[in-house]
This record gives sequence, C-alpha cells and structure tokens, in this order.
Amino acid sequence: MLSHINGYVSRRSVKIGAQLPVGATLIEVVPADNIWMDANFKEIQIANMRIDQPVTMISNVYGDYVIYNGKIAGIYMGTSSIFLLLPEQNATGKWIKVVQCLPVRIELYAKQIADHPLHISMSTRVKVDTANLDGRVLSNVVRDKPRY
Repeated sequence: MLSHINGYVSRRSVKIGAQLPVGATLIEVVPADNIWMDANFKEIQIANMRIDQPVTMISNVYGDYVIYNGKIAGIYMGTSSIFLLLPEQNATGKWIKVVQCLPVRIELYAKQIADHPLHISMSTRVKVDTANLDGRVLSNVVRDKPRY
C-alpha cells in the first residue's frame, strides 16, 4: 500500500524502457516534512544532554548566515560502530582507548527547513544548551507508528 509523502527525489534508478526485477528500488525520496538530524557527539560531550534541551545548528552550506533551531529528541542506546555488520573486535589483548561517538537525534523546525533546505549528510556545527538538566536522558515514550 502506498501512502502520500511530501519530499524530494534524491536518487532515481529507473529509466524509461528499463526492465526491473521484483523488489528493485525505483526511487529514493527524502522527506520535506518532520526533518531531523543525527549529530554524533563524543561520549564525554553527552554527560549533561537531556531530551528537549534546545539546540542551535549552523550548516556549512549557508554558514553563519542561517542558524537553525531545534531540540534533542533522543539519544541512541549505542555507538554507531556497535551496529556495524562486522563490529570492531580487538583480539590482540592490547586495548587502546578510542573515544566513541553517540548519535543524538535533533528535531528541527519545519519553517526554517522550508526557508533554507538541507541536504542529506551535510556538515554542521551543533551547540546544545545543557543549562537545564531536568529532562530525561532516555525516552520513555513508545513511538506508535513509523515516521515514514
């Protein structure tokens, strides 16, 4: 069943007259609504981060001219490297401390994204206001439906 989605075609792999196998990806759509970003912070940087803390973000594409605002929507339960198909395992017994990064999901405001669109995987500078420590570290709300 297809549903309506407002967005941009980011990759089109189908051409007129092409024969497609079952299950082939025809297009990939980047949503234009409900935009979020995952910012990777070092372990030591997330100690005071809480859900709903305000965030400011500057994208390299617009520079200091455009400042995006948002809020922390969630902090992932594991580092990006732990979910790799083949996670890194050091079997030599010589452990070197490597600082890991945790993705922090940031919800951005739709009006700002509409005025200054962002593209996937752009570099940004993110600043989180950690003055208020009253919020939750982990979400206690179960998402009732997939976002897309």
